[in-house]
Amino acid sequence: MGPADISTDSTSTIKVTSLPKLAADGSNWSTYQDHVVNAIKAKGLRRHLLGTVHKPEDLEERNRGFFKPKTESPLTDDQLEAHENEIDAYEQKEAMLHEIIYGTVNRSTFVQIKGAATAANVWKKLQSIHANKGSMFEMDLITQLQTIRYSDGNSMRTHLTKMTELRDHLAEIGAPITDASFNSYIRTLLSLTPHYQPLFATLSTTARETGKPITSTSPRLASQRGSQQRGDRGKHQSCQCRYDRRTHQRLGFWL
Repeated sequence: MGPADISTDSTSTIKVTSLPKLAADGSNWSTYQDHVVNAIKAKGLRRHLLGTVHKPEDLEERNRGFFKPKTESPLTDDQLEAHENEIDAYEQKEAMLHEIIYGTVNRSTFVQIKGAATAANVWKKLQSIHANKGSMFEMDLITQLQTIRYSDGNSMRTHLTKMTELRDHLAEIGAPITDASFNSYIRTLLSLTPHYQPLFATLSTTARETGKPITSTSPRLASQRGSQQRGDRGKHQSCQCRYDRRTHQRLGFWL
């Protein structure tokens, strides 16, 4: 058994190295909590996490014998052995949960949560520190995704890469957004850019006329529509509908 393995019995082992580390800013709290709680439940330790398991009573030593509190009869050797085994089992599981939590947080968080009497209290302290940070971080990422702007002359590749990174980060903290929502963000934000406004106007018109939503094939349909109108509406209008092949290459995958 490696130093990062914690064994609950002869056949059950939790590998701390397989669990995610809690980010210092709590940004991945949702994902972290799901993994840790699931691992603990899988090993039958849920009651220790919730604090519903009771520690065996401490014995009193009197007249060279050991007594349970408020009793007059000393424990027999067999009773004493059984009681000590109960204490060992309880403390082993408590220590294991402490180590799981301590092993998945950074030093600063460890200092804040250490010293709690039970594993349940350690977990409650951790929740009080980080539970709200995850939702706040999620809202911040969504706000960035909703408000990011593309400026004419900047790199389109860099802009789309930044949006993709924000989407990936949301997925990492347990708040993924669908392809449809992500594509909607891209269309909405780029449609506010003067350079792309004619393109999105054409795509929207094409979608209405064909009765189909905007997809990666929409630029080709818009291009065909522009070609058909070229002979009827003159040079100026055909330019409005013509689809730039380079724009197709940059945006076709995302729309």
